[in-house]
Amino acid sequence: MQKKQSGQLDDAFFASVLSKERTEAILNGRAGATIREHNNVAKYYKISSRELLEQPPVTSPERNCEYCGNLFIPAKPKAVYCSDSCRNKAFREKN
Repeated sequence: MQKKQSGQLDDAFFASVLSKERTEAILNGRAGATIREHNNVAKYYKISSRELLEQPPVTSPERNCEYCGNLFIPAKPKAVYCSDSCRNKAFREKN
């Protein structure tokens, strides 16, 4: 399995090792990855595991919770609620 010149991961890597979303989360420092996952991603990109671990995490811009209005940093790009509690309360109000 070889890395494509464009820097994109090929389908074989995702099918055999990690999902695309999981790999991106590891690269951006948003995932609590296992040592094996770090090693696989580092090996694929031909960088050391230490380099991968030392990268500063990519943070999403702050948002206001759609339920309570509090400012929060989303763990996922599509997150709209600051907590499970707010998400559940918003769901109950809609129904």
